[in-house]
Amino acid sequence: MEERYASHPWDNEMQKRIGDLNIAVIGDGLTVDYLVSAMVAFGFGKKGFYVFSDLNKGFLNKLGDPIEVLRKINKVGLWSTYPKEDLPTLKDEIDYIIAVNINDKMKKALKERKLEPNLFVDVSDIGIVSKNGVKNNETNEDASAACVASAVALEYVFREAIQNTPTPPITIYNPFAFDMVGLKNNSLTYEFEDKKTIEDVMLVGNGSMGNFVAINLALTGVKRIVLVDYDTIEERNLNRQILFYDSIGEFKVDALEDRLKKINNNIEIQKIPIRVSQDEEETLEKYVNKKTVLVGSVDSFKARVFLNYFAVKNNLTYIDGGCGVKKVPLFIEINNEVKEFHPWISIGDASIYVPNKSLCLKCAHLDIEDKALAEIPELRLNSCVAERMAEEGVRLPPKPPSVITGNMAIGGIITGEMQVLDEAIKRRIQVSFNSHNYGVIGESLANWITSVRNEGKICEHIDLKKLLVGA
Repeated sequence: MEERYASHPWDNEMQKRIGDLNIAVIGDGLTVDYLVSAMVAFGFGKKGFYVFSDLNKGFLNKLGDPIEVLRKINKVGLWSTYPKEDLPTLKDEIDYIIAVNINDKMKKALKERKLEPNLFVDVSDIGIVSKNGVKNNETNEDASAACVASAVALEYVFREAIQNTPTPPITIYNPFAFDMVGLKNNSLTYEFEDKKTIEDVMLVGNGSMGNFVAINLALTGVKRIVLVDYDTIEERNLNRQILFYDSIGEFKVDALEDRLKKINNNIEIQKIPIRVSQDEEETLEKYVNKKTVLVGSVDSFKARVFLNYFAVKNNLTYIDGGCGVKKVPLFIEINNEVKEFHPWISIGDASIYVPNKSLCLKCAHLDIEDKALAEIPELRLNSCVAERMAEEGVRLPPKPPSVITGNMAIGGIITGEMQVLDEAIKRRIQVSFNSHNYGVIGESLANWITSVRNEGKICEHIDLKKLLVGA
């Protein structure tokens, strides 16, 4: 396996199949940038990758010539770009077609050329990935929705075209819905409408998830970002950290600052190249104020426990992201016959703490029984209660490998939750990307985007030091 794919858990043969799949992406807008850059980093396009877009409506053109930037993200074999209106006949050369935000005229043009998309991605404030195309609201693309929908689309391609495993007919990311469990008739409605302007963020962890959080913040006009990360860039990071091309050996905070300034030069960026711990508490406190939202995209339980303590002590909103990938059995009914599949799937969640409106992350997870956590490893992998379980002798699974899909989905969900936080926190304290869901839940289709309800509890910590157990 090439060094850049070292974090992928599958074998060389599967990675080769990824590279050999001929892909065509047709459309315009920010979603195309997210989708294509993620697919290229993942390894698609070694043989042939066709993009029918001018790539001038997202973030790639702000980093340089979009095609050259994509070639730096990963060395692709055959790159071809065309205006959408001048589609050649490439049916025999293309294995999988993704249509992004296309209109009825373009659908007709594709049909005339016998180019039937395998997947449709439609993004406004809401992100929709479907097999047949779903008309979305006529509004501008939201960066968070584009990020999440692109991650879902990448998972669909990986699942269907590489692993021959069926996927749901539709997945919807709608941050304006109070609950995200299942898809009902009103799944495209707006239960609340106002989006909040994100002004001030401390981003701890600047790797893959951090890349996507940072891009979304830059595109939505954040005023200040404090970048916190002690690490330097390695080649094996490049399969999921799309902004770090040409930056091996540099500190992540330095490389990320450079790319963010190109995307939005109006952002005030401050950098702290340290490993977060209680030893650095006073340093971190100098960079936060009452408006700061603390975001954790770390891969360490110790860091997660400390950040939860730091947020409670300083009265900060804290959103924590975690993700992984694993191989699971899926039992799917096809033509009245249940068949078993064993695909690699992406999982992850964003957990939210708002002072005086929800439990902190550590307290929120104490109500989950250890037995249930042991049965559903992805829940405890991203919960602070893992330390308590370890102390009590409960065996934890090994740290999961990392791929771009879960990082991208949770990165988008984190910034999506920030924009609707005032209303959303009334009903949910966690939003998850559960790509093992398939089929029907009750009367609703199973959705890959789910949520955990806020029960209205808050925690009062008399001795804050107790929150540091495990840190």
